[in-house]
Amino acid sequence: MKRKVPYKDNKYVLEFLNYKCHEDILNIIGNINNIDKEISEAMSIVKLIKRFKNKTNTLIDFCSGNALLPIITAFLFKFDLNVAIDKSDQHLHK
Repeated sequence: MKRKVPYKDNKYVLEFLNYKCHEDILNIIGNINNIDKEISEAMSIVKLIKRFKNKTNTLIDFCSGNALLPIITAFLFKFDLNVAIDKSDQHLHK
C-alpha cells in the first residue's frame, strides 16, 4: 500500500514538510488516517514546545495515538525523556 502524502494547504503541514527529517518521520509513522489533521495537531504543539524548550527536558504525550508528536520532537529536540503513552498497541513493534 502506498503511503498517504500530506496536502500542502495548511501552514503546519508546510512547516512540517520543510523539515529535512520529514521523510524519515513519515516512514516511521507509516500509513495513518487523516495525515493532515495529525500533522497539524502535532505541529501546533511543537510550536508551543519551541517557546519552552530551554525550560524542560522531558516530553510525555498522553493519548498519543500514532505517536507523531514524540517522533517529531525526537528529531527536533534533545529531550532526556520522550514518551508516548496510549491504550493502543499499534506502534509497540516500532
